Amino acid sequence: MLMLVNYVMKFAATNWRLLFSATFGACWSVAVLMIPETYKLFVNICTYVLAAPVMVRICAGNNIKCVLKGTVVLMAIAVFMGGLMHFLYYNTYAGYFVRCVLLRDNVLMVFILFSLILTFLLIRWLLWGKRLHSVLRNVRCVIDNESVEFEAIIDTGNCLTDPVTGKPVTVVEKNVMRGILNNIDDYTKVKYHLVPFRTVGCDDGMIEVITIDIMYIYDEKSTVSLHNVLVGLSENRLSSQGMYQALINPQLIEGKYS
Repeated sequence: MLMLVNYVMKFAATNWRLLFSATFGACWSVAVLMIPETYKLFVNICTYVLAAPVMVRICAGNNIKCVLKGTVVLMAIAVFMGGLMHFLYYNTYAGYFVRCVLLRDNVLMVFILFSLILTFLLIRWLLWGKRLHSVLRNVRCVIDNESVEFEAIIDTGNCLTDPVTGKPVTVVEKNVMRGILNNIDDYTKVKYHLVPFRTVGCDDGMIEVITIDIMYIYDEKSTVSLHNVLVGLSENRLSSQGMYQALINPQLIEGKYS
């Protein structure tokens, strides 16, 4: 359910955050079973008012509006999934299979669970690889006849633009550009300035932005060359596995850049 909430709300939560949130929910479920039935009302209030928002907060970050919206989505998905499982259990052979076959054969239950987990991970890995290949690009940036190359992805979630010029901003890890930046004695040459940004699950902030003389974006079939491209310098790694070092603003590829 948390993965569905993450997808619907576009939280971009990492797998570790999802796992931590799910673990918290599982621990709370176990704790609920240990609380006497006399306190059922109190338990329900804690579940819907405290536990659920905390789970969403782990995925969404500090944005209160996103947490509230995510909690509503989580509740809606839980109700839908609960109703669906109830219908399947009592109105199809699924109930008979669970009661008379699955629960009576521990080896079969472990085998099915292991198979489902393995299948899920395999499908996720294949889809992730296919998606990454479709958006992965090789990029070369040129400033004063000096260049640097790196891998980047076309990030549809990158809507960062300069509020003054309206131009799209491509985000690059600062370490990648450090070699070129160290040779620049006057940052006015690259029109150094700060641009406000906001991401889901994060507070507002400012990002350093420079202007690249020429940016070449390569794929298997063609090359796109753009002049005077705005590049935001990220202090953090953009890929935990180091697969790419930049997030290309999709407007550069869609021909909306001017």
